Amino acid sequence: MENFSPKFNNPEEELSYLREQVAQKEKQLAESGQELHRPNVVNETVEAYKKQFPEQVLTKDFRMTEMHKEAIVLDLTPESHDEKMGELLGLLQEKGILNTIGVVERLNNPHIEDDFHRFLVQYIKQGLPEKILSEKNPLVRSLEY
Repeated sequence: MENFSPKFNNPEEELSYLREQVAQKEKQLAESGQELHRPNVVNETVEAYKKQFPEQVLTKDFRMTEMHKEAIVLDLTPESHDEKMGELLGLLQEKGILNTIGVVERLNNPHIEDDFHRFLVQYIKQGLPEKILSEKNPLVRSLEY
């Protein structure tokens, strides 16, 4: 992961950047003849990104305060695990990847953290659209049940 000069203003910029990083790493591996396993490349990219400080990569308006993260943690309903993941997806799309990772870490639930990390790897790998939570989307309907 490169040293940061860009500061992200929204989740779309953040996701686009991570996808670019994955593509660059895949290109480097292919050019050097190394084995390419996309989930590993995405996982390594996310792990490197998690180590960034929000102050260095997110604009002030996009950055969540610790109090805001804590309030979201408290607001996440203690219902089914799938519902939490749906809420985290919505948060990811609204507040961005690094902010959502911070909330997930504050939940202090290794199972949710692992599941969210696996979801995030797939989200970046699959090139899912930045906004998939429309009311007409079947995923939204299933999450509501």
